Amino acid sequence: MKQQIINHIEEIKEDLFSLSSNLYQGNFKKDVIGISEYLLKRQGFECSRVPFGDFFIIKGEKKGGKGPTIAFFYYYTFEPELKEEWNIRMATPMSIGAALGLASVLEELGGNIVIFGCPWNQENLLIEQNLLKGIDGAILLKSGSQSCESGCSVNIHHMQVDFHGKKSINGQYTNALHGVIQCFNGIFTLKESLPSSIQLEGIITEGGKIPEEIPIKASASFSISGPHKDTLNEIITDLENCAKGAALQTGTEVIIHYEESHYDCFNTNVSLNRLFCHNLKEVGLIDIHGPEENEVTLKAGNISHQVPSICPCVGIGQDQELSSEVQENILKGSQAAAFTAFDMISNQNLFKEIKKEFKKNQ
Repeated sequence: MKQQIINHIEEIKEDLFSLSSNLYQGNFKKDVIGISEYLLKRQGFECSRVPFGDFFIIKGEKKGGKGPTIAFFYYYTFEPELKEEWNIRMATPMSIGAALGLASVLEELGGNIVIFGCPWNQENLLIEQNLLKGIDGAILLKSGSQSCESGCSVNIHHMQVDFHGKKSINGQYTNALHGVIQCFNGIFTLKESLPSSIQLEGIITEGGKIPEEIPIKASASFSISGPHKDTLNEIITDLENCAKGAALQTGTEVIIHYEESHYDCFNTNVSLNRLFCHNLKEVGLIDIHGPEENEVTLKAGNISHQVPSICPCVGIGQDQELSSEVQENILKGSQAAAFTAFDMISNQNLFKEIKKEFKKNQ
């Protein structure tokens, strides 16, 4: 059946290259959405659009019967001059090709395929809309100059502190801005003792309106990031103590808020990553670099805490145009991803190993 997957991807290669060309020419959104939905529907996928504010998620689904459900992901738009633009132009047709290749054998194989299309760096919408329910494995593909194992990202949390002036006996309020300034003084001292892997930055977002008036409210926003969640939580506690101490020292009150949208580090499923690397070599891409050279987009990390996930990088060469080498490697990336999903569905022992590792690391 794997040969059938190869044959089918070969049959639809011009469609995939057309999709890449539209992305290359900047014809995203309308054209890319239309082409991707057409290709999916043509092969029996049920497609729907899930709205979310100014965005929507494209969801394509094809059922083959009892068995695991594997998800692929692609982007249908990106910001102008985005450094990931080249990656998206190649990874999007690669992911769609993988889904279509696997779909060609799904009736005989069993299992189910889901493919999500979303705007660049909006993967968190999948979780907010509870779209990952029932997914057993997630394959997020990147492209670059060299192939790399599934990489990592950092944990990022955002905190806001609001200082309020207290009314004194004479009717005047204490200066809320003093609380913010004292908070920063404490944080400057805290930063001197932080490990190099921790990044802590902040800005004053509100500090009064005119110099002649004492500000009765002042605010600051902080970003805390690092690779280890436990260490990050300890730093957050220290940051809270800085804010509370500053309020006591300046006679103000402080309220601490946390943004709901935080980003957990990408948790690569080692068993699934090993399987993908094996299949990447099987299709002819044998030079695979380590995960430390593959930085995963921040908002993809949360997906990996919902389902077993990988985000490997497929090396397509140095040429940033749609050369014959790039085209060939797009097809190889599609084959490797489709083979990986095929193995998860067809090999029960592999599937159990992947799920067991995921549960252990939760």
